[in-house]
Amino acid sequence: MGRSAAVFLPVAPLLLLAIAAGCSKRTVSPPQPSHAQADKVVWTFEQVERGAIVSSPLVVGDRLYVGAIRDAGLSTSGVVYCLNAQTGKIIWKFDDDGEMQHMYSSPCLADGRLYIGEGMHANQVCKFYCLDAGSGHKLWQIVTSGHIESSPCVADGKVFFAAGDDGLYCLDAISGAQRWHHKAALHVDTSPTVVGRWLYCGSGVSRTRKATEVFCLDAETGADRWHKATDLPVWGSPAVSGTQVFFGLGNGRLTRSAEPPEKPAGAVLCVASGSGETQWRVDVSDGVLVRPAVDAERVYFGARDGRCYAVDRAHGHVCWTQSLGGPLVTNPALVDRRLYVVGSEGRVDRLDIESGKVGWSFDLATYSQTKPRLFSSPAVVPEHGEREGHYRIYLGAELQMPVNSAAMLFCLRD
Repeated sequence: MGRSAAVFLPVAPLLLLAIAAGCSKRTVSPPQPSHAQADKVVWTFEQVERGAIVSSPLVVGDRLYVGAIRDAGLSTSGVVYCLNAQTGKIIWKFDDDGEMQHMYSSPCLADGRLYIGEGMHANQVCKFYCLDAGSGHKLWQIVTSGHIESSPCVADGKVFFAAGDDGLYCLDAISGAQRWHHKAALHVDTSPTVVGRWLYCGSGVSRTRKATEVFCLDAETGADRWHKATDLPVWGSPAVSGTQVFFGLGNGRLTRSAEPPEKPAGAVLCVASGSGETQWRVDVSDGVLVRPAVDAERVYFGARDGRCYAVDRAHGHVCWTQSLGGPLVTNPALVDRRLYVVGSEGRVDRLDIESGKVGWSFDLATYSQTKPRLFSSPAVVPEHGEREGHYRIYLGAELQMPVNSAAMLFCLRD
């Protein structure tokens, strides 16, 4: 993501802190975990190298795919892991012979192919990869002139993703051939959502691109359908349901709120899918950097103000709020009427969707006896057989210690 002296985009501050920490190899293991809440941990995966997992995991069947950051002190790199979702054991890993850059982008799987982008705010020349999901073998790649913090989506034989100042790409999902490239005076880090013929997205800001808006393109051609200006950067990827599109807006960073002279601000914006006209807007006291979760009645989202909100989707009336004690900068997971919310300081909660009350909670800081940072959105999967009625929650983490940081992935059970 591009930066200016006044603006730091909300998906990459981790790397600056990790590089500044020095230490070329993780030489100190995390402390022994506390027995408190240990029964909620099914397994953990720890990367050999120091670093972090800020990419969000993708679970399909018995496999889990996730990107990770390796920190070698003066340099960083990236790697994609395929793990056994039941045990956390490595099935394969891919790092492009050590040439892959660190990433925030999360993987997408379609027809046996795994797609993911590389790069964060400081990177200008980046690659978008297509891998064989069974083996991790690289099938093809393309080079962009912007970082790919956006996560891809696949629809109708095409794969779509954003590349910062380099705009939006549409590629043939099998061959990687370019179908179209939409490049405007926008900085796009949100993950596009494609429904039918239409692609929805939003723009933030960089050093050279200041226009903030929500917009819709023709997914077949890349032609503009509508654009609507916003007063805040659009970092929350769109959620589309019926004839409504919901966007998270806000300023600040993943790691802290906006600073003077800027005033912290955030909102969720609901627009008509066909025209982009505003239906309602809910303003909150700090940035909404997430993709909202939506059901038939409500819209759910977290904000940097530490609160989770439920809003009536018809009129935008706030139904309930729940304070969770720390910034919420990851996408909530809504599965079988269960809402899972991850706080950046290590707290994982299941909330009752009717009242917002906490029904299940896990404190990673207490369990790991470290200072965690969680920028990886949870993947939640129901269990079957003897464990029917239980759910597995997968999420990546960085565990900060006095002289080190560990990149870990946790599998929890509710």
